[in-house]
Amino acid sequence: MKERWSPYLTALDGTAINKKTTKSATYALSKERKNIVEQLQLMKIRIKQLEKEEKRAKLKAINASSLTDTIIERRVERKNQIEYKNQVRKLRQQELEDLRERNREMKVDIRASIAFKKGVLLENKKIIAKEVKTMQMQRKLQTSLEKPIKSASSSPRPSHLSSKIKSLDKSLSKIEEEKTKTNEALSEMKKLETLEQILIDKLKQAYEEQKIAENQVNLLMNNPVILSRQELNHLSSQNFSVISN
Repeated sequence: MKERWSPYLTALDGTAINKKTTKSATYALSKERKNIVEQLQLMKIRIKQLEKEEKRAKLKAINASSLTDTIIERRVERKNQIEYKNQVRKLRQQELEDLRERNREMKVDIRASIAFKKGVLLENKKIIAKEVKTMQMQRKLQTSLEKPIKSASSSPRPSHLSSKIKSLDKSLSKIEEEKTKTNEALSEMKKLETLEQILIDKLKQAYEEQKIAENQVNLLMNNPVILSRQELNHLSSQNFSVISN
C-alpha cells in the first residue's frame, strides 16, 4: 500500500511542491475511494444474498427433516397395516378351516344317520313283506274255512275260528301300524336328505366366501399404503425432492 501511494504521499507531505502533482494525487485518491465504496456496497449486497441463501438452506433442511419424519411415519404405518392384514388373513383362514371341519363332521354325521335310517327301513320292509305273505296265507286259509261255514249257517261258528280271525285282525292292525311307521320313517329320511342338500349348498357358499375373502386379502397385500398424489404434490411444492424406494 505504501509503495502504491508513495508518489502521492510524498507530494502531500510537502516534499514536492508541484501543484499539478498534488491535484493528480487528490483525484486518484478520490477515485480509489469511490471504487472502495462501490466494492463495499457490492459486498453488503452479497452478504445479504448469502444471508438469504442461508435462511433458505435452513428452511430446506427443516423441510427435508420433516419429510424424513413423514416418510418414516408412513413406513411404520405401512408396516403396522401389513402386520394387521396378516393377522386378519390368519384369523380368516383359521375360521374357514374351522368351518370346513364343522361342515365335514356334520356331513359325515348326516350321511351316517341317513345310512342307518335306510338300513332300518330295509329291515322293516323285509319284515313287512314276510308278514304280508303270512297274512295272505292266513287269508287263504280263512277263506277256505269260511266256505263250509256259510253253507251250514244254521250251525254255530266254532270258537277256534273266531280266535284265529281275531289274531288275524290284530296282525293286520300291526301291519297297518308298521306301514304308518315306515311312511313316517320315509318322510323323515326325505327331510334328512333335504337337510343334507341344504348343508351341502351352505358348504359351497362357505367355500365361495372363502375364495372372496382370500382374494380380498391378496388385493390388500398387493396394494400397500403409500403417499397420496396430493401429498407428493404438496411436498414437491416446498422446493425439495422426494426419493422413493
